[in-house]
Amino acid sequence: MRGGNAFAFATVAVAMLLVSSGAEFGVAAPAAAANEAATEVTTHLQLAAGVRESRRGLDDLLWDLLEGGAGVVDADKDGKVDTQEEILATLNNKLKEALGAAVAQLGDSNADVYQMLERASGVELATVFEGDWFTIENAFEVAKFLGEKENWTLERGEQLWEQFLTTWKGDLGGISAEELRDLGSLITAIPTGDVSKISNSAVKASISLLASQDFADDRIDAWMAKIKQAYNGVDNMDVTDLAKLGELAGGLFAEDIRKLVVKMEEMTGVQLTHLLEPVTVEAWKGALEAIGDGTFNEQQAAALFDKTKAVFGDTFAGINGAQLLQIGALLEQLSAGDWATVDQQAVKEALATIGQLGGLDEAKTKAVLDKLELAYESIQRWDENTLRDLGRLLPGLLPEKIDQLAASAVHRALEYLGAAEGLSEAQLAAYFAKAKEGAKGIENFDVTDLEHLGQLAFHVAKEDLEKLVVKLENMSGLQLEAFIDQLNPAVWKEAIASIGSGTFSVEQLGHLYDQTKVAFGGKFADVQGAELVAIGNILARFTVGDWESVSPTAIKDALVTIAGIADMDKAKAKAVLDKLELAYESIQRWDENTLRDLGRLLPGLLPEKIDQLAASAVHRALEYLGAAEGLSEAQLAAYFAKAKEGAKGIENFDVTDLEHLGQLAFHVAKEDLEKLVVKLESMSGLQLEAFIDQLNPAVWKEALAAFGRGDFDVDQLAVLYNEAKVAFGGRWEELDAQRLLALGRILTAFDPADLSTLDTDALKEVVATIGQFQGWETRKAQVLIDRLAVAYDGLANFDGRTLADLAELLDAILPAQIKQLSKEAVREALADIRANGWNPDQLAEWAKKLVEIFGSLDNWTKEDLAQGGGLIAGLPGGDLADLPADLVPELPEEAVEQLSPDQVNGLTDEQLSKIDGLNSNQVSELSPTRLELVMVQAIEVSDPNAAAEESGDAGKAGSSADAATGKGAGGNAGGRPLVTFVALALPLAASVAVLLV
Repeated sequence: MRGGNAFAFATVAVAMLLVSSGAEFGVAAPAAAANEAATEVTTHLQLAAGVRESRRGLDDLLWDLLEGGAGVVDADKDGKVDTQEEILATLNNKLKEALGAAVAQLGDSNADVYQMLERASGVELATVFEGDWFTIENAFEVAKFLGEKENWTLERGEQLWEQFLTTWKGDLGGISAEELRDLGSLITAIPTGDVSKISNSAVKASISLLASQDFADDRIDAWMAKIKQAYNGVDNMDVTDLAKLGELAGGLFAEDIRKLVVKMEEMTGVQLTHLLEPVTVEAWKGALEAIGDGTFNEQQAAALFDKTKAVFGDTFAGINGAQLLQIGALLEQLSAGDWATVDQQAVKEALATIGQLGGLDEAKTKAVLDKLELAYESIQRWDENTLRDLGRLLPGLLPEKIDQLAASAVHRALEYLGAAEGLSEAQLAAYFAKAKEGAKGIENFDVTDLEHLGQLAFHVAKEDLEKLVVKLENMSGLQLEAFIDQLNPAVWKEAIASIGSGTFSVEQLGHLYDQTKVAFGGKFADVQGAELVAIGNILARFTVGDWESVSPTAIKDALVTIAGIADMDKAKAKAVLDKLELAYESIQRWDENTLRDLGRLLPGLLPEKIDQLAASAVHRALEYLGAAEGLSEAQLAAYFAKAKEGAKGIENFDVTDLEHLGQLAFHVAKEDLEKLVVKLESMSGLQLEAFIDQLNPAVWKEALAAFGRGDFDVDQLAVLYNEAKVAFGGRWEELDAQRLLALGRILTAFDPADLSTLDTDALKEVVATIGQFQGWETRKAQVLIDRLAVAYDGLANFDGRTLADLAELLDAILPAQIKQLSKEAVREALADIRANGWNPDQLAEWAKKLVEIFGSLDNWTKEDLAQGGGLIAGLPGGDLADLPADLVPELPEEAVEQLSPDQVNGLTDEQLSKIDGLNSNQVSELSPTRLELVMVQAIEVSDPNAAAEESGDAGKAGSSADAATGKGAGGNAGGRPLVTFVALALPLAASVAVLLV
């Protein structure tokens, strides 16, 4: 459309054109004619300006002008009248020149030109913009002017943009933010293809301008795409720019909105409302799930909910569970009336999300729960998953409804119920009762159940808690702490006896102590002895301050329990003992029962306090003191001294006392130990071992001689040997004669291998003593004989004294060793060599030594027989036959008794007739004839008459025998027991001998 100002300008311009170039049109143009023509043109133009409805272009108007006032011309000077087209072209060229000149001269009056351009047609615009005068600066001036107008149609805008772009020559990337802003509303006409060419920086700086424009839909999408490109993603825009998007937000896709959730959490409710209003339904629904997961304040949520509700047509009647899940946290904005419209199945399907909503008031909660109950048809069908999903809705479930729940479901849902927020005490009690019912008794709760009880544990009763102690023992420290923190302190105090008797770790006891202290009001000043006993093992966690606050009487009454505490350090023990002393008024009043009851407190009783104890009480308390743990050496010494004092000397200790001494025995001195040997002889091997093990090794070694002289049995000697081995480190080769003598009879318990290491010189010095010891085993004795042989450089160097000193050891001498002995040594020792008990080989060797000593038997004398003694029995029968018959009656009894049947059979008839004391076995090999030669006697008797009374025949036979031999009952001059035979003479027949002993 054209305006008056524009045509006024055109009138001037055409007038100037005609005046200045009238001759060129081939018409005489004097000044008057020119003025007339100008006036006519102006008139035409003014008339044309009023004809707005004609919508004619400037070219048509100019042609009318020429037809009406200028006449026929030959403007191109070709000698022909110009056609309309030729004239129009000429005019246009001149017009452009005139317009250019006019614009250049107008200066501050550009507004007139811009106003003309606003109403120009497309051809007219092209005419203006194609001139060289139309610079970029001018173009922006024009654009700025036009952009401020609001009455542009999209068509006119596109025309203007096309002409502007022609001048700009397509370099849109160079438009600055300021230049872009200058375009004003003209930017709404920028084609979608050109939008993408504008620089990112210009777009980012022009958000406010863009947001204020009324773009067509396709332009909105194009500009939104450009904005996302400029920011490298819409999620990189700041909150302020997002709030400015205005209608451009209609170009956001669901993907964009999902990315913007975090940004939306930072926006105000008003900003959100402005941002979201243009967003399309499709985009919002597509992003709903992400929005529902966001965290928004009340104002933000309200704005988001308004948008959501609008998307769903302002009602939720047709919404399904999946859509409820997508709405997420925004569901908090639903009113009770909204919830009443939601389908019950949708509520059931989205329960887990609904249950996490934090903004549902009582009315909303009731509406949801009512829907849920309808969905399940009955509340009894709710399982543990339903209770879990209820979440923050649980406080809306009244106790009478809880009573209708399935007990098993409540038991399995403890994990969620124990941690649920907002439950009343009545609800907690109802849930706990149902859970117990579901488990068929609290004793069937496992550790996990107890851990999950949480706040429900406040309703655990005393009898319940007592049943749970074993389960509590299996909890970790953290689990236990969490559980007991929830208990009713009053119930805890009532059940403390059961809890205190439990077996808990140090960590667990710490938590139990904390709860116990709470139950007793944070202090123990008023606690009674019985209560301390009930607290039991938890006492281990009492502090020094706690013990100092307890009354002396309570300490006294609970001493046994307190003394059983394993974790009682010195400071705590001192606090308890100080209280105990106050309870008795004096430590001297403590008796053995008090000392017994002190138990693990004993290490806290210092030596100076022990010295104040009654000695008799300490003596009677040895059983407890000897086994007490943690006592220092000073304390042990003090207790031992007191015990001795109480017994009036250690010699008055009985075996039981010694057994009870235990660790106190370390302080037994040498002189004490020597006094105890007689008592120790009465101990068993195990008792003796236990006692010696507690002795001071140095003292044990010093008192060893007393033990070596002791009358100990084999088992005890074995113990003493082992203890000595420890004391001497098994280095027996280092023992001198004095140490060997001290060991005494203990040597008989040595292993043969140990005996073989004894120093030979030391052994030579002590052989006279150790040879007298009874109980030498053969192998051990042989080892000692071997060691002495080494000491004397062979047995041949033994003298008579050495051989005699062997004594009991000599029993083990080997036949080969006897053979090595010198006859001189044997002669000297004959009186000390036992007469019998030798094995045949030993006896034979000893007999050979007799022959070496006394020569051939036919030269032996009565004295030789006496010296040879029982060793004579080792001579073969053939050698014995050389013994003069008149000496046979002088044969030592011990020799006769040892003669074998073979030896007896080897005697001559004369010797047989003189020998006395043979038994039936010895004469078993004699022929009947030779048997008659043996002197016989009816029976050995000390009173012949008494014997005769026992058997008349025997007595008669005895009389006959006496008559025949010339001997009576006392007729044996040798004085040996009478061993005789009853012989029945048969004519020319064998005699039958019956031995009567």
